[in-house]
Amino acid sequence: MRWSRRRLVLGVVALAGLLVPVTISLAARPIPNYAGYAVGSKSVLVGFTFHAPGCPGPNCFEHHPHIIGFGPVGYSYPSCPELLDGGTELQKPIAVGRNGSFEASGRGEYAGETVEVGGRFLDEGRRARGWFIVDNGGCPTARTRWTAKLER
Repeated sequence: MRWSRRRLVLGVVALAGLLVPVTISLAARPIPNYAGYAVGSKSVLVGFTFHAPGCPGPNCFEHHPHIIGFGPVGYSYPSCPELLDGGTELQKPIAVGRNGSFEASGRGEYAGETVEVGGRFLDEGRRARGWFIVDNGGCPTARTRWTAKLER
């Protein structure tokens, strides 16, 4: 079957007309941000962005979800009192498994700093809990437990 130039142009325009509303709705979808505190301390804050289609919901962990920008702030270095409280951000995305759990380590925001983090999402992605350790060139924090919830 040969397509005339006019039919081809009309077909492309019709396809574009169908895709534009889908593209706009995907672009308008808010990206879930989570915020919380260290367990037992409101002075240590934790925040991150969670990229997961279908979250919160029953299909939250099925389409390669990942965390970007995990960042704790206000933690202390108990073995190095000369360092004041810190703040950093893990410089790589964190993959989240089908069961909602995650674990990663990598470079922090500053030279010589490493960050380890692990945790799990709960309630179909509405809440998360976990732990982190920041090592600032041989001065590690304690393993700090945290909880966070989806911001609305």
